[in-house]
Amino acid sequence: MTPGADRVIAPIVWAAAFAFLWSFDPLSRPLVLDPATWDYMSVALGDGVIPYRDIFLHKTPGAIFVGALGARVATWVGAAPVAGAHLANIVMAAAGPALLYLLCRRRMTVLPALAAAAFMLAADQWAVAAVEGVRPKVATTVFGLGALLAATHGRAVVAGLLGAAATLCWQPGVAFLAGACWELRAGGVRALARSAAGAALPVLALGAWLASVGALGDFVDQAIVFNGHYIRIHARTPVDTVAHLVAQLVSWNRVEMILLPLAVAGLVRDCSRLGGGLAVTALVYLALVFVSFQAWPDTILFAPLLAAVLVAGLPALARGMMPERFAHVVVLAIALAAVATPHSKRLRPPIDFATQAAAFDALAAGVADDADVLVISLPEFLVHTDRHSRWTWPYMWFGVDRHASARSEGGFEGLLSELDAEPPALMLVARRWRGPLRQQFEAWARSRYTREQVWIYPHTVRPINVYRPIEAESRNYP
Repeated sequence: MTPGADRVIAPIVWAAAFAFLWSFDPLSRPLVLDPATWDYMSVALGDGVIPYRDIFLHKTPGAIFVGALGARVATWVGAAPVAGAHLANIVMAAAGPALLYLLCRRRMTVLPALAAAAFMLAADQWAVAAVEGVRPKVATTVFGLGALLAATHGRAVVAGLLGAAATLCWQPGVAFLAGACWELRAGGVRALARSAAGAALPVLALGAWLASVGALGDFVDQAIVFNGHYIRIHARTPVDTVAHLVAQLVSWNRVEMILLPLAVAGLVRDCSRLGGGLAVTALVYLALVFVSFQAWPDTILFAPLLAAVLVAGLPALARGMMPERFAHVVVLAIALAAVATPHSKRLRPPIDFATQAAAFDALAAGVADDADVLVISLPEFLVHTDRHSRWTWPYMWFGVDRHASARSEGGFEGLLSELDAEPPALMLVARRWRGPLRQQFEAWARSRYTREQVWIYPHTVRPINVYRPIEAESRNYP
């Protein structure tokens, strides 16, 4: 088939992927947990809230700009900014399978390339990440696939630029940049130098912007220095990493994991259909997983890699047992069947956006729109009520509380003294903050605030702690 035909098929793949993701009614979904933090930062950027300077962030910020662009467009047309941020993420997510199709077409015929796109879309974590809100790993993967595709066409500057963009959405996106460099190696030092020049462009642009808004030092401290501590604190043994990774992949990719050993056996016979750039990306990212692997979102980058392995390996295994074209049809049918049978419960949340908004609006009842609020681990409240938190730390787990204390004048006691000087009208603390600093916070709040616990989706396992000021005359300070 001619390259011109691929220019027609790829947009059709994008449209089909978009339609599939749209079938989950993404703009009516409630906001949820980690994506809601990125939703908030994307929307808040339009209010002048600068990453690192005004809100703590230990990842690179690229996805915020993608979400902020969608939010800005939504504002121009009179829609809710958060809806625009979500739509931008879905547009990006639909592009992933289309890019994978084009990438696989460099070494495969149409049917297996279509099967790769379908397998990527069938990965539940990809669909969930697409529809739940702004997720940096979606943008990382899409820019990364674009980098690999550009590299296969010899476009070194574009490959470097997109590879750096992937890394600036999430640090492990550097795996795609490594894969792109592998594809460019035939061009020698000149191609690699051009790739490095392309990679420097977004890095320099981000650095210049951060410096212009007074956030460059905070970026280094949070996205680089803090992560060194984070990795040491949460390091796993290699055996634990393998066990956790396999458990997550089996939970999210049952069909793919059943077929994976067969596909690997096929690759042993013939690995020529699996692009070297994809293989290098997979190996580099796998190595990074052993540096730090936390939860299922870290498997999102494996979606296109698994898909490519399956469509390269399964037909190779079947060679000699059936005609190659028939093997391609079978693999495509399996992939489409997997797309048609998503199993993650997260794709069908129990409430909608409006119901969740009403519940969070009720929490803010009686609190003036311009009143100070302190919100920890509850970005859903900030987005729904169009507010900003008093503290710059959106969450306090995984050592963030110690980081905040170490970088605040007077330590954690100084932070509490600032709250005493200007008490927030409402404080909300949700998931995962534990440890001695949380206990210190509770001891401080006990004589100043009442506390009740409420459960609002998605905070249904760990409750939301709601603190309201005790009337001054009835306070009993220690």
